[in-house]
Amino acid sequence: MNRPVGVLRLAGATVLLAFLCGAKAPSAPNTPVRRPAETKILADFEDPASVAPWKGLPCERTDERASSGRYALRFTVPAWAEGREPRPGIRLPLDFGNGAADFSQYGKIIVDAWVEGEQPGQLGLKLRDTAGNDSWTTHITVLPHQWSPAELLIREAAADSDVRRVKEVVLYALRPTNTFTLVVDHLRLEPAEPPALAQFLLRHPNYRGWILPGEREAEVEIAVAPYEHGYQPRDLRLRLEISTGSYHRTVERRWSEDANRLAIAVEGAAPGDAVLKATIHSRNRELASRTWPLRILTTSEVAGLKVYVDRANRLIVDGRPFFPLGWYGSVDEAQLAEIADSPFNCLLAYGTDLVPPEQMRRFLDRMRVAGLRLVYCLNDVYPTATYLEGKAWEGIRGNDAIAAAVVAAYRDHPAVLAWYLNDELPHALAPRLEDYYHRVQSGDPAHPCFIVLCNRSELTYFPQTTDILGVDPYPIPREPVTRVADFVTVARQAVRDNQPVWLVPQAFAWYQYNSRNPDRGHLPADEELRAGRAPTYEEERCMTYLGLIHGAKGLIYYCYYDLRVLPQYRQMWGWMKSIAAEVKTLTPALMSTESAGTWSLTPKESPVQASLFRQGNRLYLLAANPAQTARRVDFDLRRRTGTEVEVLFENRQLAAGQGRFADEFLPLAVHVYAIKLNRASGL
Repeated sequence: MNRPVGVLRLAGATVLLAFLCGAKAPSAPNTPVRRPAETKILADFEDPASVAPWKGLPCERTDERASSGRYALRFTVPAWAEGREPRPGIRLPLDFGNGAADFSQYGKIIVDAWVEGEQPGQLGLKLRDTAGNDSWTTHITVLPHQWSPAELLIREAAADSDVRRVKEVVLYALRPTNTFTLVVDHLRLEPAEPPALAQFLLRHPNYRGWILPGEREAEVEIAVAPYEHGYQPRDLRLRLEISTGSYHRTVERRWSEDANRLAIAVEGAAPGDAVLKATIHSRNRELASRTWPLRILTTSEVAGLKVYVDRANRLIVDGRPFFPLGWYGSVDEAQLAEIADSPFNCLLAYGTDLVPPEQMRRFLDRMRVAGLRLVYCLNDVYPTATYLEGKAWEGIRGNDAIAAAVVAAYRDHPAVLAWYLNDELPHALAPRLEDYYHRVQSGDPAHPCFIVLCNRSELTYFPQTTDILGVDPYPIPREPVTRVADFVTVARQAVRDNQPVWLVPQAFAWYQYNSRNPDRGHLPADEELRAGRAPTYEEERCMTYLGLIHGAKGLIYYCYYDLRVLPQYRQMWGWMKSIAAEVKTLTPALMSTESAGTWSLTPKESPVQASLFRQGNRLYLLAANPAQTARRVDFDLRRRTGTEVEVLFENRQLAAGQGRFADEFLPLAVHVYAIKLNRASGL
């Protein structure tokens, strides 16, 4: 589900959300947010009646051991087999009033677990809201002879579920390989830590602290929680200072709820290194601050940047906007030839560090001749990776040394688009990955870095580890296609729209990974198709457009070598090229920075999702119906247009009057409208 963007104005001051926290605004204005100060016990099993509410697997109260008090809860988890429930467990329904529980003001939920016997067990902890949405799960291994706590941060749970409307707490095991008995106790909510007084975001420059020629200012966003620290907004002032050589400038103003951004001019500053400092102070006493190193680039320095990200989060390649439209794949000549003969323009090839440099350079040369770009994969040499253990690259050993050598070897090749640093790693590694990113950036300032994540709850930990953030929701067939829209939206919130977000759409079948048959090209059984089929044309096209509608700045499909071994490969490749041809046609509009103005869609409760783009005197309206039912929608562009609307890729037109028109949407249908503006529209 969609979440509020970044900053929420509460209680007469601007308060920075821990983006995915789902926090509820206080009822009274000009008062601090009231957070619980004490632990709230949800279940401790001292009361015999405490067992009855639990649902799912059979469970019983036991006094053989407990982490708190005398009693705990015991249940046996059966081993998983094909055809059985893959997530056996127990559930505790909750009702703090109105049929749900509000966890939004708490910091985390914890349960203690013990496994009986000598073999480890496993436990997952998640929340389920009243709409049936499950939160992210925290999984632990429960070791014998000790209590093991499972903790789930509420801010992480809020990425996938509404923590203000929690219906159930769920304890389960995912496809357990053996039968084991768990004892759980002391299920509790812990208070949240108070927010920092101030948090700072460098809004501009948004890419590596680089100020390009012609750009006139730097801008900082400052979010404050004054009441939590005993201040009134009227007591606070904001200050921004920039220094470079002999140039020094300061701007300052009083804090107010509508003044959470502060800009400072850089005109007149000489090119070179600069320091930007933002401060919040009261009565001349500094309360919080942050400093950024900047660099004011010369025209010749910008000319040396082969690829970079501009202020609109567009990729700029050889001085021109570039929309990445490609595939995950491998270093394979036959596959390269097929991708080259298509509308796609780039490839992210796995296993590149295992390819001899001479062969890799030939492959890059062929990519250049074919007009393709490579996102070079460094995913096997991130700090804790073990893929190259015991192996050497050109006599060089160790992840750090190999990464540096590979970057130096290929950074000057014109086919290189970006560096792929890692994918789907846990947030505990974020500090080490940030250092890794800075080392790659230092080794090659002329290309950006890219990572991909699959867990919405962890997106906020990673913006500082990359230039471009990717997300890879793979919903088919178990989840709705709207998961794509949700992922892109939450990713944009995580980076505060200050970095590009690329989408990795699903173009494979889950049975290729979940089957007991390791051959991804095997003919699937009926049950495998039901549980893990590949997307249909309608689903693939709808997912692609949902990504574009919600602001994805690039599309890298996963994955070409899986697609190639599907039984329906020929048919699917045909319509993948058709979808790519549409995106390629729309690229100038997708890359446009012109304001499209306001517009509306009715009925407002319609599931149809849409976004408007402008290029010159034409508007492009992208609209998708992710629902499984047909819908009729009315659009109002709120300006004068021509009398006809062209429906691109469908060879039809619609009548338009005063910028209004209507259309029918079949389930999963996508329509793209091109509308010519009248000169008198004023827009």
